[in-house]
Amino acid sequence: MRLLILVLLNCLTWAGADDHVVVDARQGEILGLQLGQPESVTAVPLQTVTGRITLPPDAERWVNAPYAGLIEAIKVSSGATVKQGQVLATLVSPEAAHLQQDYLTALGKQSLVAASYRRDRGLFEQGVIAKRRWQETQADYAASQAALKVAEQALLLAGIGTEQIKRLASQGVIEPRLLLTAPIDGVVLARQAHAGQRVQSFAPLFHIASLTTLWLEVNVPQELLFTLNPGDRVREPRLNLDVPISQIGQSVDAKTQTGWARAVIEAPGNRIKPGQSINARLWRLVSRGYKVTPGSITSYRDGHYIFVKRDDGFDVIKVAVLGQDDQAHYIQSDALTADSVLVVSGATALKAVWLGLGEEE
Repeated sequence: MRLLILVLLNCLTWAGADDHVVVDARQGEILGLQLGQPESVTAVPLQTVTGRITLPPDAERWVNAPYAGLIEAIKVSSGATVKQGQVLATLVSPEAAHLQQDYLTALGKQSLVAASYRRDRGLFEQGVIAKRRWQETQADYAASQAALKVAEQALLLAGIGTEQIKRLASQGVIEPRLLLTAPIDGVVLARQAHAGQRVQSFAPLFHIASLTTLWLEVNVPQELLFTLNPGDRVREPRLNLDVPISQIGQSVDAKTQTGWARAVIEAPGNRIKPGQSINARLWRLVSRGYKVTPGSITSYRDGHYIFVKRDDGFDVIKVAVLGQDDQAHYIQSDALTADSVLVVSGATALKAVWLGLGEEE
């Protein structure tokens, strides 16, 4: 090839190390030049980083035992899809029976006080009783209503539903069984209870999460962290993953010297799960970026150059290399368009002609 270029140098009109090389079709064929066009891109690859799939804080719930008791039955298993309000387990609890008894006591007292309230209101309007007595009756009525409300809230917190409370009020039958239900639509990620198990108050029993939205949190080296922007992409083609960065951490871990960036994954599908580790590539958004083959670019001194086809040869264009991967380089230049025709193979030979062969780089 070096001898061939020496021969060509005697035939070519070249512009020294300026910005143009005159080469006709026959000479280009001898040099092995192949031509192609760049591909317009809106993002360029940066570094491959590690990351982990996590749950947004509002997407997960723990179902705990509201009171100590015995797990009578388990209705779902780990991995099951559940709907909000679906029964997960039944818990037999003496404390639940005591709460219902407290509610019935408060309900009975409120009924008596309400009767006295209606009677004394009529008597006060007729001028039969003193104002002070009427005020005392009003205070007793308000206190009884508050006590009933507290007893009702205690039942609700224990997992006793509104319909069950209505039946308790109308029938007066105490049911020591509590129905533990799903607080959200989702998937049972973990079950930490079994039938026949005795549990303490607030013992965690079920971990439920909605998987419709997940987070990808990636570890970003500090030198790259401060160049990222919201909207830059995280891609992992094998998982069909291409999501924008939504948030960038504002601190760096002292031990690893890395920060974090977060992307939101909507409708992640079956290949992406909470807790999963992922190797993904960061991509930076750019304007007027182009993708070219590695053979399109040649280096000279402190710059990178491509050769763009013109009528009688090639213009030498200096470009900024923004990134690269195994298949391509990503460049930027105001002199380049998607319609440009450039050398995609043989740029090294053409570079030698451009420089007059043998000039040190």
